[in-house]
Amino acid sequence: MRRAALVCLPTALLVAACSTTVAGSASPAPTTAASPSSTSSSAPAGPSGTDDPSDDDLNRARNLVDELYAGLSSSTEGGLAAYADFLATHNHPEFSFGGPECLTFLQGLGLTDTYRALYTPDLVELDVDPGWQVPDGRYAGLAPDGDVYSVPITVDEADTATGSTGSYSATVHAAVLDDEAFFFQPCEP
Repeated sequence: MRRAALVCLPTALLVAACSTTVAGSASPAPTTAASPSSTSSSAPAGPSGTDDPSDDDLNRARNLVDELYAGLSSSTEGGLAAYADFLATHNHPEFSFGGPECLTFLQGLGLTDTYRALYTPDLVELDVDPGWQVPDGRYAGLAPDGDVYSVPITVDEADTATGSTGSYSATVHAAVLDDEAFFFQPCEP
C-alpha cells in the first residue's frame, strides 16, 4: 500500500497544476497517473498581457522556475517536515496551504522522512499560459495573479524506508509574481 501511495504522491501534488500527465515506470510495482484535463487558453499572450513575451521575460522566468524546483528537490533532503514547509511557503500566495496541513497530507500518503524527489523542469519548453485557471480542489477556478507559465517536468522519487521508487512526467504551471516564482502544489486529498 505504501508503494502505491509513494508513486501517486507527486501526481496528487501536481494534479492542480497539470495540464497533461504521462505515467513513468515505477519499481517495484507499475503505476498509472491520472490525466487531468487541460485548462489552458488557446491563444497564449506574453507576460502581463502582451502579445509575445520578450526573450528577457522568458529567460528570467526560466531562471526563477529552475530555482523554484531546485529548491523543492533540495527540501526533500531535510525530511518530510522541511518538504512540507517548502511546499507551503512556495505555493502561489492565492493558493495557500499551511506547513502543518502539507505535512499531514504527506504523512497520510504514507511518505517517510527518507522520501526524496528530484524535480527537473524542461525550461526550453516553458511557455506563457495567461488564461490558465486552477482546475480543481479548494481553489478551482482561481485565475492567479502574475505571469503564468506552463512547463513540462520530470520527477524521480524514492523512499528508502519503504523501498519504493518511481518516475513520471507532467506539464505543470508556475507563476512569476513580484520577481519570484511560485507553483500550485495542493496539500489536500
